[in-house]
Amino acid sequence: MMNSRKLWYERFQAFLNVFVRYMRLIANSGLLFSFIFSLIFGSYYYSLLIKQIPEPFPVLVLIAVIMTFVLTKTNIRTFLKRADLVYLLPAEERMKGFFTSALCYNIILQMVVTFLISIILAPLYAVRMDDSSYPYTMIILIFMLIKVWNVFVHWHALKLNSDRAIMRDTVLRVFATLLLVYLVLIGADIRYIVIVGGIMIVFLFYVSKTIAQEHRIKWERLLEREEELATRFYKFVNAFVDVPALTQRVKTRRWTQLFTLFLRHEPSSVPYVLYINAFFRSRQYFGIYIRLLVIGLLVLAFLPYEYGKLLGMVLFLYMTAVQLSPLVRHFSDRDLLTLYPIAQYTYVQAFQNVILSLLIIESLLFAVIIFITGVSFVHAVLLFFATVFMIYLYVKQSIKKEMGTE
Repeated sequence: MMNSRKLWYERFQAFLNVFVRYMRLIANSGLLFSFIFSLIFGSYYYSLLIKQIPEPFPVLVLIAVIMTFVLTKTNIRTFLKRADLVYLLPAEERMKGFFTSALCYNIILQMVVTFLISIILAPLYAVRMDDSSYPYTMIILIFMLIKVWNVFVHWHALKLNSDRAIMRDTVLRVFATLLLVYLVLIGADIRYIVIVGGIMIVFLFYVSKTIAQEHRIKWERLLEREEELATRFYKFVNAFVDVPALTQRVKTRRWTQLFTLFLRHEPSSVPYVLYINAFFRSRQYFGIYIRLLVIGLLVLAFLPYEYGKLLGMVLFLYMTAVQLSPLVRHFSDRDLLTLYPIAQYTYVQAFQNVILSLLIIESLLFAVIIFITGVSFVHAVLLFFATVFMIYLYVKQSIKKEMGTE
């Protein structure tokens, strides 16, 4: 007889093995250093930002909005596979243990995320804490209970027939969550909190009873959600290491031909054309570059102190370089390229020059925004040349190691 709980556990173990293996590779790629540096850097400026919050600023409203987003964002992973529609769907009545285990896994994981974000927001809440406020430990506990409520309600809503009905459920969850979170944050009378919480519990019992009787599990929908979440994970990992399970999509982007018009028609120009087109036409590399550029410009615009801006520039340039490094292996599985009468060193040199150009452009834009936001022209120029020098050293050394040419 099939043990559905054991089946889910085997699927979870397989995912965990893949997750751990990829996390080790990512840590070796330099992400761990970036994360630790970002944590220290962000913590310092987060404390400075909190001290500069003006009195009229609606801190509690901001926390309520952030926590509402966190609490209502419920991605449910089931570890279903495409073949399950054929082999397990007929045995749905015996799959209760499988889906119960999946639900418990999602609740625990999302409660951990809720706890961590609540801890991050604790200093912000302390700014407006007074005698009427509830202890923050109690607030965190309420947040986690609200997260459990959201997961259960959303799980039952996924059984509904139409996406419009699921959207109505989402709107209802957002409204109820925002109301209860705000009441807790402002230290409202406990009676109002109990009333709202009681209505939410009654609604959960109503939904679980009526939907369970009238609707069955929508396997196709759960499978689509599972594949979407798995693809997100693989896309994140693919920014650091090659992921065979991820299917690459390419956009034509004819305007990118402008960047290759200046190249001469000779064999040494072929690697430049390949890497430039791969960068612009792949959603992965071009999208990451633009996102880090925009976020970096916004962060540098508001960072105080020149040394803080320098550290910010270095951090974002380093993250960009790390994220673009996998581009060097973009053509590693194209055997056709070995037919070109082009030396391996030419590919190395072309890739280094392409990455250097992209990082220098990013550094120049960072220097411009720093100058606009108050740093003197001389200091902005010095920051630009200092970061260009560091970029040059990093690219020359790291890319050679990536391609094994040292």
